[in-house]
Amino acid sequence: MQLPESGNDSPLSFALVERDRDTIALVKRALERRTVLLAYQPIVQASNPNRVAFYEGLIRIMDDTGRILPARDFIGAVEGSETGRIIDCLALEMGLRPWRKRPRFG
Repeated sequence: MQLPESGNDSPLSFALVERDRDTIALVKRALERRTVLLAYQPIVQASNPNRVAFYEGLIRIMDDTGRILPARDFIGAVEGSETGRIIDCLALEMGLRPWRKRPRFG
């Protein structure tokens, strides 16, 4: 979602730009502090819903009060930016970490 940089187009536009600036600052602080985690969600096959096919790692950040924020609350403000790429790299690092400790599962 692209927003006007200045937010001077309308009161709503101004509010959206300010909200995104606050969100970006919050995300950057969380990345600096590494208060980021992955929430693993099991993905099942439609043909066999009792069997987990794999797990999907969903990035979460913690705000200044320790509240966990889902990606939907911040991803629109950072995707396509350097901050978004840092989140992607950190998510990969966190998702691959267990493989370093135990490369063979099962």
